[in-house]
Amino acid sequence: MPKATILIVDDEPINIDLIAQILSEHYYIKVATNGLKALEILKKSQIDLLLLDISMPQIDGYEVAKQMQSSMNTKAIPFIFLTSKDDSHSIVKGFEAGAVDYITKPFNKKELLVRVSNHIKTYLLQRDLEEQKSFIQTILDTQPNMIIISDGVRAEFVNKTFLDFYQAQNLDEFQRKYKCISSTFIHNENYFHEGKVSKDQNWIEAFKALAQDQQIVAISSQVNFKVKAFNVSITDYKNKLYIVTLNDISATILKQLELKKKTLHDRLTHAYNREYFELHYQHYIDEVQLHGEYLGIAMVDIDHFKMVNDRYGHDVGDSVLKEFVEILNQFSRKSDVVIRWGGEEFVIMMKVNSKFALSRALEHYRRIVAQHDFEYVSKVTCSIGGAFYQKGEEIIETIQRADKTLYHSKNSGRNMVSIDSK
Repeated sequence: MPKATILIVDDEPINIDLIAQILSEHYYIKVATNGLKALEILKKSQIDLLLLDISMPQIDGYEVAKQMQSSMNTKAIPFIFLTSKDDSHSIVKGFEAGAVDYITKPFNKKELLVRVSNHIKTYLLQRDLEEQKSFIQTILDTQPNMIIISDGVRAEFVNKTFLDFYQAQNLDEFQRKYKCISSTFIHNENYFHEGKVSKDQNWIEAFKALAQDQQIVAISSQVNFKVKAFNVSITDYKNKLYIVTLNDISATILKQLELKKKTLHDRLTHAYNREYFELHYQHYIDEVQLHGEYLGIAMVDIDHFKMVNDRYGHDVGDSVLKEFVEILNQFSRKSDVVIRWGGEEFVIMMKVNSKFALSRALEHYRRIVAQHDFEYVSKVTCSIGGAFYQKGEEIIETIQRADKTLYHSKNSGRNMVSIDSK
């Protein structure tokens, strides 16, 4: 390791000679006999520690310290006050000026060497850490993808691409605006978000447990407020830190979602289809169990639909089906999913926080359908049967129980809701 450089500032040559004699074997020495000369040397040279006399003509040690503290180039350089004053007021004033230590005259050789050595080591270590951080920041800023180094709660580093996306001047500004990057993830069933994380779980750990094709998040850009999709890769770093890289895949995702929409939606009504149900029901089961909720399955059947087709024709029947789905979607809750099961029969998957809530929500659906004026046939009603998923059962068993209660509604006069007792 190269020698550190110490600047000795004292208006007494005898003190400078004594200190230099003690330290010159271990350090490079520069000297100044007054405060103005010391400030000039600080501007031109790399100094690792100052030994700064308090009492000097022109400007004293306190003023030198004040000017050092006001400059970014010298603010971090440690200095030790040299003083013949040992009263507490002078010592406190020295520390308030920014000193890391003080040494009283006359000097004790061993004490001087130990104190100087300790502060030099601390300063050089801190400087090395800052240089490492600067190097890491430079590398990160050259990357086109957003990069964040975090423990899953607080960020340690972010790159320029990241700051530009969030319209933040620096990391501190970002962390004042947002609790955590995960809080900016949009809640959408197609992407990962905080709603899929249990209360006692770090979002990064939850994310890493996902299959690779599910490791996607959506975030609204603060530049133009467009929603962007990102593939996220997470690499263990050190000391429980992770390197999180967000690769913009918005164009690819848009194409995939358009194709997925076509394959997972009923062509006529644009409701979800059975394929969607088969792919996603387990996800809904996992979510309600994670959050202590209930999963309700409702079977919904349009009453006397065959009579609509027979009387008005299949084109009008198709129009009724489309209008029926539009009504359900218009008045549905955000988490409800309407699925065309076949013909005039539909399934609604619902997450509810109580068993009574399912009955109330289904009654709401029945009522808004009955009150609606359909374009060609005026009034249409529906019968509904609901059941709750029971932990450990096959989903087909839940559907069968819902179907059984649907037939109870139909056999009891139609245009009503029945709920399975389990």
